[in-house]
Amino acid sequence: MVFYHAGGERSGRDSSADQSAQGSDIPTVEEQARTFTLRLAMAALKRLDELSRSEDEKIAFTAIQEILNRAFGKVMPQPPRADRAPENAPVIQVINYADWLDQQMEKENE
Repeated sequence: MVFYHAGGERSGRDSSADQSAQGSDIPTVEEQARTFTLRLAMAALKRLDELSRSEDEKIAFTAIQEILNRAFGKVMPQPPRADRAPENAPVIQVINYADWLDQQMEKENE
């Protein structure tokens, strides 16, 4: 693969002779690198697809897991459930004010 810079094909010539790539049909080095990287990524995904069909279950599982991680992101640990709060966590009790007021009145009448 030949890489080009803003002025044309990469060579040993003086960079002051280079011209701007804007408006030219020659892709920049960044565009070429991005295209090359995308090709490699597609080849890697094709290889993962092949490995997902492996006879060896460990290889197939690992390939499938990697495909899913790339598609949906890695699974994050779940936050603790509300019924299993840490020991030092504050406890908030939601009460019905009318019921609470009735309980207070009953206590005063005793």
